[in-house]
Amino acid sequence: MKRALLLVLALMVIGISVTSFFLWGMDMQKRFQILHNISVGFNVIYALTIITVVITIIKDNNDPIITISWIQTIIFLPVVGFILYIMFGINYRKKKMFRRKANVDLSLIDKFSGILNSFPDPNEPDFKIGKLKHSSLIKLLFHNNHSYLTINNKIETFHDGFSTNREIFSTLKTAKHHIHLEYFSINNDSTGIELRQILIERAKAGVEVRLIYDAVGCWKLGKSFINPMLQVGIKAKPFLPVSLPFLSSKLNFRNHRKIVIIDGKIGFIGGVNIGDKYMGISKRFGFWRDTHLKLQGNCIYSLQKSFLIDWGFLSSENLEPSDYFPAHNIKSKIPTQFAISGPDSHWENIMQLYFAAITQAQEKVYITTPYLVLNESMTTALITAALREIDVRIILPHKADHTIVFLGTHSYYEKLLEAGVKIYEYTKGFVHAKILLVDDEFVSIGSANMDIRSFKQNFEINAIVYDSEYSKEIYQQFAVDLLDCEQINLEKFKKRSSWQKNGESIARLVSPLL
Repeated sequence: MKRALLLVLALMVIGISVTSFFLWGMDMQKRFQILHNISVGFNVIYALTIITVVITIIKDNNDPIITISWIQTIIFLPVVGFILYIMFGINYRKKKMFRRKANVDLSLIDKFSGILNSFPDPNEPDFKIGKLKHSSLIKLLFHNNHSYLTINNKIETFHDGFSTNREIFSTLKTAKHHIHLEYFSINNDSTGIELRQILIERAKAGVEVRLIYDAVGCWKLGKSFINPMLQVGIKAKPFLPVSLPFLSSKLNFRNHRKIVIIDGKIGFIGGVNIGDKYMGISKRFGFWRDTHLKLQGNCIYSLQKSFLIDWGFLSSENLEPSDYFPAHNIKSKIPTQFAISGPDSHWENIMQLYFAAITQAQEKVYITTPYLVLNESMTTALITAALREIDVRIILPHKADHTIVFLGTHSYYEKLLEAGVKIYEYTKGFVHAKILLVDDEFVSIGSANMDIRSFKQNFEINAIVYDSEYSKEIYQQFAVDLLDCEQINLEKFKKRSSWQKNGESIARLVSPLL
């Protein structure tokens, strides 16, 4: 389908070019007649193409919001919408693209089963961990993405990009056996260069270093950044490399995970990428408010499994599990589980978890996210929770880093505010944290934004913590963040200009697609 559409587009361009060449020497009347005939033919061909595309979109059985967005975009932005659909909309390669990954995943899951099967099975009749109220959510993640609940864990939380990367860098320097990293974005700036130097030094000391970097998120990285690492034995693999980025459906499926594992004993996940911007030294954004976790204990086994599954997809390297799942002496009990999702998943795992958690809330739902682009299910869940008199609060950025998504986010404000959802905009700097807190024993922190792209198209990973003491810590930080926020007033927001309202409507139409 995609090749056919590209062929039609190419023929149109060639036809226009050839026609222009032959019309150059003709008189005005003949030129006008020929142009008129060509215009009629062009419109007929284009109309037939658009009808075919619309039928194809409907047959894809996508989320209705995405289906309607594509149809409206193609109709109201004819040429631009057509090109955008070719770039981002065609998923005909999706099943083929991830069929091999699914086979690799299954073989690796079998390989790790001896370690992971020692964790509690939520299907057992006597499954009971302390006072956990969310056993149904634990079972959901167990069934939709083979995620095991782990108990003996230790968690340390970092609330900004600077402290996060300082801790990660200092811990990397202690590596003795292996370092595994998986990042959406690594910048070729002072922070990126510092990371590279640490990895090179550890590799020279005999430490195994494996790096997965997203090919699109690290578009500007270049061989000059990667080659010095390869030369010392570091194994670095781009995730779904794109040769012709604007003509590839791979552009649509990005690895948004941020994972660091040191010696199979210490792990990091969260929202912070590698770059000066994330250190809070960017003049444009200033302070970078983010949330990242340092993990130890049994949960590292699950995190390691996630990384090695992705590595197995990119590399034929045959690794022995016993080398990467060492014993530990962590005794503290913090029940932790991972929600892992991507376009290769049978279910939209993280979206399902969020939906279930919000609809089960009894007292409060607190969200921090840089982007809010909702499908109908999530919109309904938030509105219904607010109408049930659940305390629903959302912290969002006051300034934009992606203008279209920023405007699209604002398009949801009015409906949510009318239902009683409280919306706050963070003014201290830029808020990039991805947090969902429900009642007093559920915290989700990771890479997934509260948006359709994270739910449906990106490879994401979140840590889910079921612990009342840890929840109190995150609620306290939420309260601190509110001190640096402006609450959005419904009546004042309704008075925004028509230009802004129109911009939000257009952005809402397009933002689920980008």
